[in-house]
Amino acid sequence: MKKIVFAFAAALLASAAVYFSVRTLEKSEEPVSESVPAVVATAARTETATQLNTSTTVSSATMAPQTSPAADFAMKLEATQANLPTLEKIRALPSEEKHSTPKVVLDASLEIGDVAAAIEKDPSLAPQGLEFYSKCAKRSEIATTVRAVCLSSLRGLAKQTGSQVDEQGVPDSVAKLVDKLND
Repeated sequence: MKKIVFAFAAALLASAAVYFSVRTLEKSEEPVSESVPAVVATAARTETATQLNTSTTVSSATMAPQTSPAADFAMKLEATQANLPTLEKIRALPSEEKHSTPKVVLDASLEIGDVAAAIEKDPSLAPQGLEFYSKCAKRSEIATTVRAVCLSSLRGLAKQTGSQVDEQGVPDSVAKLVDKLND
C-alpha cells in the first residue's frame, strides 16, 4: 500500500514539475517544442530525487528539535516588545489617525492580550509575563497608553500569582492613568 501511495505522490510531483516547467517555458522566448524533452527529463530527475530524499526528509523532520512552550513564549514576548509602538512612531502618524486611537496602539493592545491569554492557558509562563509587562511599563519610548495597558496587566497578573509589583521606573502619569481606568 505504501508503494502505491508513494508512486502516486511521485507521479503527481512529476506532473506538477512538468506543468510548472512548461508554464515557465511559455513565458520565455525559447520555442517550447525544442525544450519539451528537457522538461520531461527535469521532471524525471525531480521524481528520482524525491524518491531518494523522501526517507531522509521524513526522518529529519521527525528528529527536528522541538522547542519548549517557555522558549516559544519567550520568542513571542521578544517580538511583541519589538513591535510595541514608540512615541516617535505615533508622532509620525498622519494627523487624521491621531484623532482616534491609532491602529498601532490597538494592535499592540491585542498582542498584549495574547500574552495574557497564553499565560491563562499555561500558568507556568507567568514569571515571563510579569517580566514582559514590567519592562513594557517602564520603557520610556513606548506610547503612554500602551505602557498603561502593560502596567494594568502587570498588576492583574501579580495579584493572580501573589507576586510583588515593582513599579519603580514607571512614571506617575502611567500609574495614574491605570488607577483612573480601574476605578
